[in-house]
Amino acid sequence: MGQWVVTVCAIAILSVMCDVILPEGQTRKYVRTVFGVIVTLVMIKPIISFVAPALDVVGGDYTEIKIQQNYIDNVTRKKYEAAAASAKARLKADGIDVKEIRLDEKSESVTVYLNTAQNEQTAVSVRKTMSAYFSKLEIIIYWK
Repeated sequence: MGQWVVTVCAIAILSVMCDVILPEGQTRKYVRTVFGVIVTLVMIKPIISFVAPALDVVGGDYTEIKIQQNYIDNVTRKKYEAAAASAKARLKADGIDVKEIRLDEKSESVTVYLNTAQNEQTAVSVRKTMSAYFSKLEIIIYWK
């Protein structure tokens, strides 16, 4: 209620200041009309909110909008898991035996555990494939 009174007073003061500053003419008439409509809407807002909350088009209570961080984290985790499964299948199709792929969201890294012997060509192939799936994460490779 107190905020409503302050809003009405502020708009009234702004209206008077504009009325004093503006010269006589068409512009002054339009400005008075606009401020009259604004003051009217602000004055009847509490009545509209009380009588029909669904019709409250001037303002509203948006406190019910919340970021559902658990949902966002779950979707991100599922996306990474699906990408890891696809990457593992792709590496297997390329003849690289992958033991496990671990994602660490906190350190923003993905670790690939291979069952094959250390080989530069294999490392390049693994990095290339993993970069296609996890372009923003650091890629760490551990050998057998």
